[in-house]
Formats: sequence, structure tokens, C-alpha cells
Amino acid sequence: MRLLKFSLITAGLMLWTHSVFSASVSIDWVNPDNYTDIKNPTSEGRKAYRERVFGNLQSQLAELAKQLPEDQHLTVSVTDLKLAGRLRGNKVRVDPYVYPPRISFSYQLSDSQGMSLQQGEENLTGQRSSAPKGHSANDTSFFYEKALLTDWFN
Repeated sequence: MRLLKFSLITAGLMLWTHSVFSASVSIDWVNPDNYTDIKNPTSEGRKAYRERVFGNLQSQLAELAKQLPEDQHLTVSVTDLKLAGRLRGNKVRVDPYVYPPRISFSYQLSDSQGMSLQQGEENLTGQRSSAPKGHSANDTSFFYEKALLTDWFN
């Protein structure tokens, strides 16, 4: 199983930043080169784009973990990621309603002694008709993927 160094560093920073007041979160991006859709739609380069995508989604999960008791730990292993929309001209993602996001992962929520409280595997798919309820597309980068994670978490 190949993990990105970036995920370990970012997860470590997030654990330090968010564990003071909330549950800690660690995310493993398992074999990201095999993901359905982690292409580079801009001139920033594939590695930088991947790090930006992963960083945004890690930040979203860290924010959501603030709702959990601080003595809990959430571990997520992402096995596939399909971003909303499709690339047009290798620059802009379009048609997010026709091509919804998909995220496949396993997770485990554990207490301070490492005892599993909840675990499972998820294959989430976003809505095809419109923006998810209670969310605004004017939000920020990777809006549909963040909304998908938020809906799952709640």
C-alpha cells in the first residue's frame, strides 16, 4: 500500500491543530495514481493539483471532526476519488450535475484507548439533479466533494 508523504505531513499538522478542541482525524490516500479522476485541469502541475485537492478534503474532514468528542479519533482510507463534472479543454470542470462526485473509502472511529466505536466502508455518490440541500455552490473549491463528505458525516 503506497501512501503519499504529503498526507502524512498534512495529517500530522491537522492532528496537532485540531486535536486541542476536537477529535483528531487521519487520512490515508491509498494508491492515488489509480483514482478514477485526479487529473490536472490547470497549469499548476499534477502534483500541486493533487495536493490542493487532498488538502481541501482533509481540511473539510478536520472541520467536521470538531463535532465529535475530543477523545475520539477518525481514521479514513480513501481508495477512489471522482471529482464532480468533467474536464473541458483540460482547464475547467463543467457539468457537475451530469457527472456527480464519487468517493470510496473505509473509516474507523475509535475512542482514546483505541477501541473501535464505529467502522465501515462507503461508496458515496453525489446528487445528479442540483446542488446538495443546504449547500451553496458559491462556497469554495471542490464544493460538491465537500458537500458529499458533509452529508455523509451528518
